[in-house]
Amino acid sequence: MALAAASAAIRLADKLSEDKKRGYSLGAYYTEAVVLGQSRQNDDLALQKVEALLDLCNNPDDTMIRQAVQQLIADLRCRGGDAQSAVNFAQSALAVANGEPENVVFSKLALARALFDNAQTEEALKHACEAQTILKTIRVPVEANVQVLDSIADYASLLGDRTKLEPALSALMEVSDLSERIKKVKWTAIARSVVREQFRDRMLEFRNDPAPLEKAQTTHATNLSEANKLVVQPLLDLWHDLRDMGDAISAAYDFWGRGNLARVLLNARAFPHSFNVTLEVRTLEDVKCALRLWGIYADCLVLLWKGQSQNGLNIAPFRSDYAAPGGWGYQVCSGDVFKVKGSDKDWHPAMAFMSGLPHDVVSFLATDALPFVRAGRLFVVPAVCVACTSPGHGPFEQLLAETLNAVPSVRWKGVAGTAIGEVPYSPDAPFAVLADLAGNQEAKLRKLRLLLLKRSRDLRPDRNLELSAKELALEIDDALKDMMETYRSSGRKHGSTAQAETVNGSTAPFKINGHALSDDHPDSPYAPILILKQMGYGWSVQDGRVPKLPSRFEPEKGDVIGTWLAPPTSGWGEPVGIVG
Repeated sequence: MALAAASAAIRLADKLSEDKKRGYSLGAYYTEAVVLGQSRQNDDLALQKVEALLDLCNNPDDTMIRQAVQQLIADLRCRGGDAQSAVNFAQSALAVANGEPENVVFSKLALARALFDNAQTEEALKHACEAQTILKTIRVPVEANVQVLDSIADYASLLGDRTKLEPALSALMEVSDLSERIKKVKWTAIARSVVREQFRDRMLEFRNDPAPLEKAQTTHATNLSEANKLVVQPLLDLWHDLRDMGDAISAAYDFWGRGNLARVLLNARAFPHSFNVTLEVRTLEDVKCALRLWGIYADCLVLLWKGQSQNGLNIAPFRSDYAAPGGWGYQVCSGDVFKVKGSDKDWHPAMAFMSGLPHDVVSFLATDALPFVRAGRLFVVPAVCVACTSPGHGPFEQLLAETLNAVPSVRWKGVAGTAIGEVPYSPDAPFAVLADLAGNQEAKLRKLRLLLLKRSRDLRPDRNLELSAKELALEIDDALKDMMETYRSSGRKHGSTAQAETVNGSTAPFKINGHALSDDHPDSPYAPILILKQMGYGWSVQDGRVPKLPSRFEPEKGDVIGTWLAPPTSGWGEPVGIVG
């Protein structure tokens, strides 16, 4: 109905006199684009219309509408995944934000949103705080004040910046006389900040544990793969028993993750000299591509799922003798007993609300990718379940990577950073062949992993990269050429092809008030990253070129946040009935 009204206003503009037609038409076209954008039915059409409108705003009197149009373009481009273009447009809008102070306030908020989408959270917080400073000097509706405080609390809670978070939350608590809609914004901001603090503290607790293998119950392991094999064994047992029950393997994966991911994190802390990689995936094809490239090179590959999640009440089959960690938040109905074909154990339904992986992804892990899962070298983690809700590689994503002792991989179109090498992989070899290749070439791959690990750590700008770096680069080149020959030999045997992906290295600042995000590298706020052309976090690195992503990632309505950041123990319970 709103779109029909906007279209009718455009038709009405054609009937007005020339002196009124232009201003009315601009407003009508802008309203139509806003309605289209809010409906979220066709973002491409909304962006097309508003960009065409920008070309019409070429008179001095059009400054206000031009600024509003630029902000709308920034929001639509953020939603479409083109965060760098959104930043550029928001900066342009701020540059022409003359006149009333409130125009500057909302221009700064639009820029803050774009910067946040581009993983520049500290800069986003800076502009949000500056917007609040301006607001204190003018009279504005209370809703505007809540909007600014909400933004400050959002960015500060992600960064763990309590010096800015606590005053914002205190100010929000004091705001009254609000509409129901703004009340919801206020209390959501407060609750979100409190929960993020808890998740952040929990991740720091995993990272700083003085006896990680003891806490993970993997004390006899001598390397990361051995430790992770112990963690995944209960999952493999469940999958084996539930292999003929369809979606039950997906339910079991969520049950297992709530307590066992913590063990994976603790294992990674105990073996800091492992070469681990983390990157974002959104589709099953992304998972396959990432595994093909990094599966044999990484000691541990953690793929952060930012695609469609399966939300709702999950009923997982619970085996009566299950004694391993997991199941936090699940209620086991021990009074209800059923049998599973091929198992002599009693089973009970276990229920919890979840945000899990699509069944086809879990099915892939339990079949084609099973050798990598069994080896403790591949994990696909629902992003919302570890509180990673930023559109790209944000502060929580980086905290997760640092806790894993992992190097994040980011997607990139241009040439950037320092060359690391042409990494061989096969785009079509069966995954079983790749797993065999990883096993047969373990000694050679171990040497290459150590070289890549050393190279990634040398990427920090405060390191001396003279002769030793050149020698290391030559060693890596030789090792990669050797692996290419191995891939070609395997391809001749199995009928598969060999290709190479250009991998560069760079660093990115993850900091709070100029200091490191965590205590892992207190001497430098810069973190190493790996840059690929085709896969990884859709996020720009140190300049303006960034690829277009399918869509902006954001949590879905109904997502259950943080469930996999549970302690490394068993956490299920039984429903409690109240008689009255």
